[in-house]
Amino acid sequence: MGTREESPFSSPPPGQKQHGTPDFILANVENAAGFGLTSRVMDEIFGQGVDALTSGNHIWDNKEALPLLDEEKRLVRPANSPPLSRGNGSMVIEKRG
Repeated sequence: MGTREESPFSSPPPGQKQHGTPDFILANVENAAGFGLTSRVMDEIFGQGVDALTSGNHIWDNKEALPLLDEEKRLVRPANSPPLSRGNGSMVIEKRG
């Protein structure tokens, strides 16, 4: 977990090996900005090549994340959130045909 406003993609993880190019990258951003998510951190993560984002209950801890849940179709809220919660509980993304 990064500190608030510190991207987890600032540098590669220690010992990371490159094994080709992934077809799809999914990242959990529940604590990407310390607790929750901010637009700056989200944009940085997408800029690193991530295709879609999942979250957990800490997504609700940062109020800046609330409009992101409504606006960003590549970000999903926890699927077990109450039915009237903001955002989408699922998504379908097609990539490379």
